[in-house]
Amino acid sequence: MKWKPSLVLNNNKDFMNELKLKNYTIKQDDKNMLYSWGAADPFIFRNYLFCELLDNRKKLLGLRGGVICCSPLQDELDFKIIIKENFHLSYPHIFTHRKKIYMIPETYEANKLLLYECLNFPYEWQQKTVLKNNFSCIDSTIFSLDRRLYLF
Repeated sequence: MKWKPSLVLNNNKDFMNELKLKNYTIKQDDKNMLYSWGAADPFIFRNYLFCELLDNRKKLLGLRGGVICCSPLQDELDFKIIIKENFHLSYPHIFTHRKKIYMIPETYEANKLLLYECLNFPYEWQQKTVLKNNFSCIDSTIFSLDRRLYLF
């Protein structure tokens, strides 16, 4: 693995104390990940770890870039690919709005800001709409303030 997620465990109120790291064994479709793979941009939502998977041999395998995957948050992460496009995907920012679950992954390579809706948590997602065309946005984050949604 080129990149490998770890979780910082610190129950102490003083963040400056020594941090404890928990490293994860990573699999994808029940196979150990090769060194050429990397897991980046982790996002935890409802006890699942969502992230970008990227194979650095993508040109050899005919892939266009990163895909979005998720795994239950357990000692051995077992990733399942949940969104794959013909362009690079990363930074799977997930949020809820009106009792529905949405994701805005980074899609700068498509030159569009895309919104995905979760149809069956956590593994089934569908592109809902194009929020903005001709817009190359990187690492979009949604937050709510005074009952309005903002994109940062």
